[in-house]
Amino acid sequence: HQAAWDRAIASIADKDDCPQYNGLAIEPKVGFVPIGRDPASGLWEFAHLQTGEIPDRDEKGKIVRTEEMGLVFVLIPGDVFNMGAVPPSGHNPTGSANTDPDARLDEGPVHEVTIKPFFLSKYEMTQGQWFRFTGKKPSLYGIETNVGGHQHTLLHPVENVSWNDCSEVLFRLKLRLPTESEWEYAARAGRATIFLTGINKESLQGAANIADRFLKNNGGENIQCEGSLNDGYSVHAPVGLLSPNAFGFHDVLGNVFEWCADIHADSSEKQPIDG
Repeated sequence: HQAAWDRAIASIADKDDCPQYNGLAIEPKVGFVPIGRDPASGLWEFAHLQTGEIPDRDEKGKIVRTEEMGLVFVLIPGDVFNMGAVPPSGHNPTGSANTDPDARLDEGPVHEVTIKPFFLSKYEMTQGQWFRFTGKKPSLYGIETNVGGHQHTLLHPVENVSWNDCSEVLFRLKLRLPTESEWEYAARAGRATIFLTGINKESLQGAANIADRFLKNNGGENIQCEGSLNDGYSVHAPVGLLSPNAFGFHDVLGNVFEWCADIHADSSEKQPIDG
């Protein structure tokens, strides 16, 4: 895959071709294969060989998702962003940056964080990827599950895995969990609104799988649901089915929770587990 790496390295370093990277110089990464740029985000993406096959792209340049594909990583450019959220106040009225009426106290104060370039998976890890590497099927809603008329497949995200489970598997893959600041930076993708799609819940239609009208009508009568939305799934959906954010990441809100490497603490006290 040397030719693919030569093209990727030259493109990423070219400020005219890839201005987001600002001339970033990278070296080939063992176990990764460049598979081109996302047509919407313009960011380079890479297939991870240990977790499955190299995916193809369709005529529009979008990745063709299959049960056999491995993890796909996006190379995110470094930047400085404002991390955290605070409830509305006189100083931070509703609609202002990093203001959320549902923000908890430990999500503040909003503070500036510098992020170095890093790789992050474009999709949540699938049940197929987890099974191929570990030989285990831990998910509560596995491929035997049919909920709301949807038969689950190996393209659904793996769940029912602990922080220790994930850390151990990623260590064996020579990968790691993202820090909370890395994850928030990637999830926001340059946005400072309540949701990745805007300030209103209605903007999440087609972009996030949450507890909504479909769940209410398919076994979730006793669960608090958002009646104005309908994503068509009672539990999780196949990865990458819904719209991505500006960096090309799918399901950064909804579907399943993501683990991060940091301990849970007040925003001003958070430190990575490994120090």
